[in-house]
Amino acid sequence: MDKRIEYVLETRRDYTDEVSLQHFPATTSVASVTDLESSVKYSFRLAAYNRFGRGAYSNSITESTRLKCELSASFNQDSLWFIVVANGF
Repeated sequence: MDKRIEYVLETRRDYTDEVSLQHFPATTSVASVTDLESSVKYSFRLAAYNRFGRGAYSNSITESTRLKCELSASFNQDSLWFIVVANGF
């Protein structure tokens, strides 16, 4: 019987060698990845550990994060200008 001990989730930022490994108990069915940058492509793959060591990684899944920003705008009716401020890049 192949009793899993834990999972390891590999997160790789596209076009870099930057890799993050997160370990989760074998009872985990949902995992969250935090601290990702907006508008960046990441690849994810998963492997399981048992008493014999780590198994093979799954196929990679690649996703892009969305741009996160807040927009605020002001319009001056007496002049011909419009100001847009974007935060959160």
